[in-house]
Amino acid sequence: MGSTFDEQKRIKVDKHFRTNVEGIYAIGDVIAGPMLAHKAEDEGIACVEIIAGKSGHVNYDAIPGIIYTNPELAGVGITEDQAKEKGMEVANWEVSPFVLMAVPLPTKMSKGW
Repeated sequence: MGSTFDEQKRIKVDKHFRTNVEGIYAIGDVIAGPMLAHKAEDEGIACVEIIAGKSGHVNYDAIPGIIYTNPELAGVGITEDQAKEKGMEVANWEVSPFVLMAVPLPTKMSKGW
């Protein structure tokens, strides 16, 4: 199709997800950024909004990242160091008890890994 690629063979897009080929857009795993389903979903919505003439936007700081291991790991937002670099006030807190999380309820896990 004639799309251009970056050095890691990802399709190059502008801030509106347009490729260098007229009428062709790209999102998700084929463009720069983490390969996350949540990212692709948000980019897809934003891309369609842009095509429809609206102001589509993706807040990449609010997309959760998950590592499907045992135990599973997840995070959302910027890191503590990134917040400090931006001059933001940093607070730490504990997450809800393990038994209230989505995986333990149907699997009857009560203590974690």
